Amino acid sequence: SQGAHALVWQETDAGDLPDTAEIIPGGSMPLTGITGFLQSTAFGSGEFFYQVDLFRIQVTNAALFSAKVQNGTEFDSALFLFNAAGYGVLANDDGANNSLGGAFSLGSLSAPGTYYLGVALGGFRALDANGNSVFLPGGLNDTLAGNPASGPLASWDGSQAIPVTETAQSYAITLTGATVAAVPEPGAALLMGAGLAGLAVLRRRRRPNA
Repeated sequence: SQGAHALVWQETDAGDLPDTAEIIPGGSMPLTGITGFLQSTAFGSGEFFYQVDLFRIQVTNAALFSAKVQNGTEFDSALFLFNAAGYGVLANDDGANNSLGGAFSLGSLSAPGTYYLGVALGGFRALDANGNSVFLPGGLNDTLAGNPASGPLASWDGSQAIPVTETAQSYAITLTGATVAAVPEPGAALLMGAGLAGLAVLRRRRRPNA
C-alpha cells in the first residue's frame, strides 16, 4: 500500500529536453504523481507558445507502471516517455474513452530503468535533430511506439497544438510503478500524501524549442 508513505512531486523549473529536465531522485518510496503548470510566452504577432515539461524518473516495476493526466485538467494534454538516452518509448495524446488527457496503461512498458516523462499541450510532436518524429504515426487515442529510424529528442513542434488561452495551464499526473527518494535534492519540493497536492504558480515563462 502506498498510503502516507507515498510522495507527489511538485514541479519547480522543468526544462523541455533531457539535459534541462527536472530530476526526480530515485529511491524506495512510491512516486504517485507530479503536479505543475505549463507556461506560455507571448510574441508581438499576437501568438503565444506553451512550454513542455520534462522529468527524469525512475521506474522500478515496469509491469505496474502507468501514467495519466487527471480528468480534472481543463486542457488537452499529451504524455511522452523517452529512455535514458532520449529515444522515444511511448506517446499518447488522448487516453481511452476519448479523454483529453494523455495516459499510459498498465503493461505498456517492458523494462524498468531511468526514463524521461514529458507533458505538453495536445498536438505537440517530439523531433530529433534532423526534424524526424521521435514516435511512429498513429491516432490520437493510440499509444505510439518510438520511431526506430529517428534519433533522440532534440526539439518540439507545437504548430499543431491548439492553445486554450494564454494563461498557464495546470496539470496533475498520477503515476504507478515509479519510486522517489525520501529526502529531496536541495531546491526541489516534495509533497507528502497519496492524493495530489495543491499547485503553486511558477515564476518562469519560456518558449519551447522550435
